[in-house]
Amino acid sequence: ILDIAKLDEGNLSLLNANFSLGSMLDPLVEQAGEEASKKSIGFEYTTDATVPDSLCGDADRLGQVLGNLLKNALKFTEKGTVRFAVEADGKHILFKVRDTGTGIRPKDIDSIFKAFSQTDIHFDRKLQGAGLGLPICRSLVELMGGSISVDSVYGEGSLFTVAIPIV
Repeated sequence: ILDIAKLDEGNLSLLNANFSLGSMLDPLVEQAGEEASKKSIGFEYTTDATVPDSLCGDADRLGQVLGNLLKNALKFTEKGTVRFAVEADGKHILFKVRDTGTGIRPKDIDSIFKAFSQTDIHFDRKLQGAGLGLPICRSLVELMGGSISVDSVYGEGSLFTVAIPIV
C-alpha cells in the first residue's frame, strides 16, 4: 500500500546502480521452481544468449515486478506449466511469463492494472488478492522507461511481457 501511495503521489524514486541480471534472477527462478514443484506443475526458465548480464538500474524493483508476475502465474495455474523466458531485441530486455492457468476474460484485461480491482468475483476466493500487484508492476515498469502487456485466452492461460530498455 505504501508503494501505491508513493507512486500515486510521484514520490517513488528508482535506484540507478550496476547489477548482475543473472544474480538478481537466480533466487526468483529458484523460488518459482520450488512453488511449481509443490503444486506438481511444470516450470521452465530460459535466457537467450544475447541478453546482457551487466545492467544499470533498480534490481530490487525489477525483481519485485518479475516476482509478482511469477507468483501470479503460479497461483492461477493448477495444471500444466509456467514458462519464464528472458530475451533481448537489441533495445530492450523482454521478460515473458507464460502460464497455462485460468486466463483472463477480454472484458477484464484493462481492469487488472487498476488499483484494488478484482476480476471474476465468482472465482475461487483463495486465489483473490488485494488488487495492487499488477498496478504497482505497471507503474514501476513505466518508471523504468518500459512497458508491460498481457495476452490471454480465458480458460487457457496468459502471457505477460515486460520490456525494459537495456541500460
